[in-house]
Amino acid sequence: MARARTKPGTWGKITRKKLTPDGVKPQKWEAATNYRDLDGRLREVTATAPTGPKAETALIEKLTKRHKATQSTGELTPETTIEVLARMWLKKIKESKRWSTYKRYRSVTDGHIVTKLGGLTIDELSAAKMEVFFDNLKSAVGVPTAHLARVCLTGMYNLATRLGAARFGNLVKLTSSIVIGRKPVIALNPQQVKMIRKLLRSDRLACRNAIADIIDVMLGTGARIGEVVVLQWKHLDLDAQVPTLLIEATAAWGDGKGVYAQPYPKGGPQARRRLKLPHWLVLVLRTLRDSAPHDNPDELVFPSRAKTIRHPNNVRTSITEARDRVGLVDLPMNPHTYRKTVGTKIGQKDIEMAAAQLGHASSVTTRRHYVEPAHEGPDARKHLDDFADLS
Repeated sequence: MARARTKPGTWGKITRKKLTPDGVKPQKWEAATNYRDLDGRLREVTATAPTGPKAETALIEKLTKRHKATQSTGELTPETTIEVLARMWLKKIKESKRWSTYKRYRSVTDGHIVTKLGGLTIDELSAAKMEVFFDNLKSAVGVPTAHLARVCLTGMYNLATRLGAARFGNLVKLTSSIVIGRKPVIALNPQQVKMIRKLLRSDRLACRNAIADIIDVMLGTGARIGEVVVLQWKHLDLDAQVPTLLIEATAAWGDGKGVYAQPYPKGGPQARRRLKLPHWLVLVLRTLRDSAPHDNPDELVFPSRAKTIRHPNNVRTSITEARDRVGLVDLPMNPHTYRKTVGTKIGQKDIEMAAAQLGHASSVTTRRHYVEPAHEGPDARKHLDDFADLS
């Protein structure tokens, strides 16, 4: 039977030999073995001491230090469990991700990855085991959750690879990709928008709690609900020759905090943008401003009853309640629909303009997720008239 191959990071049989002739003092012994480094090459490692056992002990200490140094440049080793890796990864991404994103990652990591794979070590979790895990997750919970679990595990193994603990690299990349089916983009047409605005203006509560005004801002700008609720009067220039609205923050919450203004929009600092306002929206906002003069430019445009930032989820609930009161239950009425309505209205004519309006870094995202496909084909008659002559 062939001798088992020495694994990377381990060593073979240790041999001893006396270096000094008999009778010569002090005596000197050498212990030696072949150590297989992470590059796969065998290299002889030796240590010396006055006796054979001491030389072997010194060699083992030397090999142990070498093992730790080559296996990991950080706190991780191939023997680290997936649970420990997950904790370290979540800690590292907490400051770089939006709270809502971090919370989703943590939920999937704790609820599925750690629960099913947490006891395995980085070395023990093979691509085949990951594939089975993702397949089971798709069947039991759904494709979106499996997709997010793959994203999280990819991030964890990227960290392990950088710190030298994933000896064979990021094995997650060897598993099958998980594709989430795209939902069709649904946008409101101009007639529906006018009907919604008219009915909401007839609803006393929607006017009193400013839901009608908030929806107008979303329909007139394409801004996200989180960007609207943090607007301050200093962000609006309603008396300029070309009235504008500045988007430079969004609502965030979690980790024991209340709702606060994150100092940049969802897309990051580069998504800050000054939007030119349509005339009808300028009239709406001027009426709102003039009905109760605001001397403090830092005052919120749409504050809660306690004069704090409204929670976006509460605004969504109020929108749904307003929809039900005015009898629009068959229409998709939510902040994302309003954003897609603006994206579609602009994007069917100028996709780059739509991307800039919505604050997207690329028009690819705008076209894929925010513009409803036009159902009317192009006027190509002049190109097809040549087919008419049968002579």
